Amino acid sequence: MQNKINLIFVFLIALIFGIVLAVDIGFADYEQLGIYAVVGIVLYFLINGWRNVWWLTALLIFSGVVFYHSFEFNAEHLFVMMLALASLMFIISRGAMPQVPEFRKAGSTSAAIVTGVLFFYGLIHFIVYYAFPYSPTDYSVKTSTKAYFECYASMFCFFWLLVGPYGFNLKPNWSNRFIVIMVLCIAGNVAVRGALFLMGFQAADGLSDDGVGFGAVGVPIINMYPGVYTLRNISPLVCLILFMIMTGKGWWSSNSFRMKFLVISGFFLCIVGAAFSGGRASLPLCILLVMLGALMRRQVGLVALMGMAMVLLVAAVNIFSDLINTKAPFYVARSVQLVMIDKGSAYDTIGDSQSVRNAAIEEAVVQWKKDNRVFFFGRSVYHITWEEAFYVKSTLGHEGFVINAMKSGRTHNMITDLLLQYGIVGCVLYVTAYLMVIRFIWRLRKALSDNDGIVRWLIDAMAIYLPIMFIYQALGGTYMPIVVPLIIGLARGHLVALKNRVSTPLPSEETALTSSAADRLSS
Repeated sequence: MQNKINLIFVFLIALIFGIVLAVDIGFADYEQLGIYAVVGIVLYFLINGWRNVWWLTALLIFSGVVFYHSFEFNAEHLFVMMLALASLMFIISRGAMPQVPEFRKAGSTSAAIVTGVLFFYGLIHFIVYYAFPYSPTDYSVKTSTKAYFECYASMFCFFWLLVGPYGFNLKPNWSNRFIVIMVLCIAGNVAVRGALFLMGFQAADGLSDDGVGFGAVGVPIINMYPGVYTLRNISPLVCLILFMIMTGKGWWSSNSFRMKFLVISGFFLCIVGAAFSGGRASLPLCILLVMLGALMRRQVGLVALMGMAMVLLVAAVNIFSDLINTKAPFYVARSVQLVMIDKGSAYDTIGDSQSVRNAAIEEAVVQWKKDNRVFFFGRSVYHITWEEAFYVKSTLGHEGFVINAMKSGRTHNMITDLLLQYGIVGCVLYVTAYLMVIRFIWRLRKALSDNDGIVRWLIDAMAIYLPIMFIYQALGGTYMPIVVPLIIGLARGHLVALKNRVSTPLPSEETALTSSAADRLSS
């Protein structure tokens, strides 16, 4: 009787919710529907999704999608939120992820100490500048919180997944799912960009701060849209990871034709994605990373093949330069301008972009040096809204870009961003922590063996990718990529699962024979 009452109660709740949902759909109340969707996702995560943080995070990172709910949610925001909730649920369930000897050999303790000191500095810096802001009239808690998050989120996730009690719970077939996620994400982004090209989308739309044009493709209920610069970021990364996987020892012979086809298709889609991205360095970066991967694998033939491919690409681009400059979508033309002899109008956007960035960097250095407090500890960031930034830039042009960069602390250069926001102390701490992460990954690569399979290949990819990114970001980027803590979490989870499978006691031959004899006697 009690079961029937419970069933009727659940049915009535579902009926009421269904009626409310139908009314909202009928009135096209997408904002309310979005709230329902968010609540449903949170409930799913608390019930079961917290066990699957790794693939949810991988899906967000490699898809590059953003969500608009009051402000922009990206992969970093959601990674930290999911990691915090999953860690809480993990600790409540009295779980504990053990440390692995490979991490200790690679220097996890020293890496954790340095990143921990950096995070502590950031926390103290936020508290002090909240209580005693450098410029009280310009200070904004909301803007400052966003800036601190952008700087410290990936480092905190790295620290937590390196030595924290929480870790990813991986199934034996997790590597295949990881590959599928990467390939589907790169294919989806290439398809979206191709659809935008067919709709008349041009580079000038995407290069503006408001991302005009990308709103044409999205999921309205949850306000999910493609990232403006996703293909620039993930194409070289996925290209390198897939290359290191398919050239890994034993992978080619131990996988099915379908998986081989998937990996090869994904590799070439990365090249297409780099060409579609509009990034001036994306395509050369793909080829450079693959060549470095081939050198690490000691594949001289592949290095020569990549060199020939680069020469053929440069030759083809210059042969068809007139066609590319006049007929190709602006994004595609912009991606290949650096190797063209006869530049097109797309090259003007590269020159303009670099000139305003240089102006912002020079102004940041001037402001950093003019005051002792700013010199040593920075000045955090100032209040700025999207509407204000768009108005200033559209009204004042290049000068407006510099004004916005000084308020937001974003100069498209990691070093000047750190100096302006956190001073020489914060800059030295962050760069030291970044270098310690690179050192840890290289030492972890040596601590792993070929028997560790895909984890070894992922760490190989990070050992190439992260130093290149450090140089790139020091010259014209932001902070440590969020993919690094994801890979570290996967490595730790895989090594723990591997040791658990190895240490699981199997019945010995003697025990099996004794049990069989006992069964026969009892029968």
